[in-house]
Formats: sequence, structure tokens, C-alpha cells
Amino acid sequence: MHVLRARFGFSTMRAEIFEEFRAIGDAVLQGDPERAERLGREHVRRIRERLERSTERTTTTETQE
Repeated sequence: MHVLRARFGFSTMRAEIFEEFRAIGDAVLQGDPERAERLGREHVRRIRERLERSTERTTTTETQE
């Protein structure tokens, strides 16, 4: 995970990610598995999209050098 933070800027998203984890945990603790699953899937989708965008920027920068 440390590599992801450093390479893809995940440290700048720390508060956002923490809030997503908190919401997922709240749904679990409230006995709402459907909401927890939906929130978990949304979290993974957002992380994947950010990785893809970061990879595209990195690849573009490397090919320009």
C-alpha cells in the first residue's frame, strides 16, 4: 500500500478513503449488508478509476521523455 500512496498520490486521498471505510463499517454495524456491499463496490470502483488515471498520466509522461 505504501507504494500506491507514493506513486499514485493516495496520501492526498487519506480523509476521503477514511470516510468511505467509516461508512462501510457503519453499514455493517447497523446490520445493512446491502448498503455495505454497495459502498464497498463504489469504493473499489473509485480506487480503480484513480489508479487507471494515474497510470495513464505516468505512461504519457514516460513516453514523452
